[in-house]
Amino acid sequence: MENSSGVRTLVATMLLVSPEQVDADTSLRVIDNSLSGARLRLGLKRLGIELGSPKVPATFGELERLLSDSANPPTPVAAEEVESQSLPFPAISGTRIGHDIQDTESMPDTPDFWNHEFYLGSFSRAELAYAVVQSDPKQNLAGFWAAKEALKKCDPAFVPVEFNQLTVAHNSDGSPYFCLKSRGGSVCLQHPVSISHARNTASAVVLAPTS
Repeated sequence: MENSSGVRTLVATMLLVSPEQVDADTSLRVIDNSLSGARLRLGLKRLGIELGSPKVPATFGELERLLSDSANPPTPVAAEEVESQSLPFPAISGTRIGHDIQDTESMPDTPDFWNHEFYLGSFSRAELAYAVVQSDPKQNLAGFWAAKEALKKCDPAFVPVEFNQLTVAHNSDGSPYFCLKSRGGSVCLQHPVSISHARNTASAVVLAPTS
């Protein structure tokens, strides 16, 4: 596998250990969650590597094997392709609900959200602009993250869409809604969303439109 040392260093940084402590049997269970998984994928992308699996492997050895075997990794859906591939949305029988909860403290600390790899790769500029002027930017961004996870859970059409192609915007009354970046600019989605905060927790519920 190319850039093996870079991958080892990335994983060691996420596990808060030295690279020398990472071997084939090192467990990756502590980073097997949506936020840490996204950070791992963004770090690998910076190294020129795509992780084809939707889940984080159980051990570092499995990660190495997976990366070595991924000669033809899947290509993320481009923003300009989403409109034609995912819209109009496929018929959904009955109401489908997506729900997600995120720990605010699990969001990376940074003095500059505009230049942090995770935030640039996960949020639109509009979301960052909204969050940085709030008293607790991480709390708001955790809510946006939870909303996007909930959207993907209730409507599979959005599973391949990159997080920073989705925006949680707000109406004049402060209520949130989704926008999807497309070839023509942006498309407002007909997926009702509710975001709640409680101390260090953000929660979101999203409904998929019924046919």
